Amino acid sequence: FESGLKAIGGTESMQKLLEKRNKKDAAATLAVDMFTDQVKKQIGAYLALLGSAAAVSFTGGIGFGSALLRTRIMRGVPIRSE
Repeated sequence: FESGLKAIGGTESMQKLLEKRNKKDAAATLAVDMFTDQVKKQIGAYLALLGSAAAVSFTGGIGFGSALLRTRIMRGVPIRSE
């Protein structure tokens, strides 16, 4: 059995999913959307516990390598500006 990104988008590689998404692949688009929604939910859960945050740091290949993912994840996330 497969699960996660591979089950939905056909690969576990975010780079490949983004390439397929750019070619209008519906399954890859769904996988990317589901991924960004889950990350956003986790950030929201931490913000609920912390009350607020001044920043969110993205690390690793996904965080460092994809402005699209960072933008989609952070859209609507309230970050305190000081």
